[in-house]
Amino acid sequence: MYHTLYNPSKEAGRCDVCRGELYQRPDDQIETVGNRLKVYFNQTMPLIDFYRQKGLLHEADGEKDIEEVQSTLLSVIRSTDRRGQ
Repeated sequence: MYHTLYNPSKEAGRCDVCRGELYQRPDDQIETVGNRLKVYFNQTMPLIDFYRQKGLLHEADGEKDIEEVQSTLLSVIRSTDRRGQ
């Protein structure tokens, strides 16, 4: 896998291994990422704050082992199921 700044191919636009053409996916382009961040700050972040203030936000650390994340999520689902929230 290549990165335009941190791990570029030896020849621009060519894979070092198979010599195939390299391209950047549209969802990885700077304009798309910038728009995604704008939407997050304008639309998602206010919802997170809203649900946090209502005590209805449940968070799980997605960087932990998959088994631990799954356990946390299942625990939240079970506890909210019992409370009817």
